[in-house]
Amino acid sequence: DRDKYFANPCNAPRKWVTIELSDENRITTFAMANYEYYSSSVKNFMLLGSTQYPCIADRGCMWQSLGSFVAENHQTMQYFSIPYPQLIRYLKVLFVTFYGKEPYCTVSTIRVHGSSFLDEFQSGGLDPDVRSELSSLNSAGEEDDETPEAPKPEPLAGPGGVAEVVGPETALSTLLQSIGPSAERDPADLREELR
Repeated sequence: DRDKYFANPCNAPRKWVTIELSDENRITTFAMANYEYYSSSVKNFMLLGSTQYPCIADRGCMWQSLGSFVAENHQTMQYFSIPYPQLIRYLKVLFVTFYGKEPYCTVSTIRVHGSSFLDEFQSGGLDPDVRSELSSLNSAGEEDDETPEAPKPEPLAGPGGVAEVVGPETALSTLLQSIGPSAERDPADLREELR
């Protein structure tokens, strides 16, 4: 429904949304759109993933970077390839900068594409050592039936195509330097938000 959307004041000190996925998934593509004409649109953003929530460093949890991205300034669905997909259950979308000068920043649609842990296991896409260990736990002395092959995901296409990937190895300070003074954000504040 294009009339429902996420809205946040653009001048808020912390701008992110955390999404719980239905299961642990290896995200390969992230899609996002803003269909609102009288709002600011996301420009630079980061994707972080975790298997736990809340993700507290003292408990051994760290948000893993899935990449830093630059969206285009238009009202269509945009697709972003994740360069190094990882199994995650929680996805944090950190909004860094925006296009426009409207007071509210909106996102109309967020989609993720990938495969679940179970899909990977059934299709043989898991690391062979992990697959062997899980198979031995599953069949304590019984012969395994042949596992049916999981359906292959269809290729993704859209009017926006695949947008530019800044790269998962990009440090936060490098990202902020590339954004320039318009970021109006203190790097220490952003580092604190990522914890």
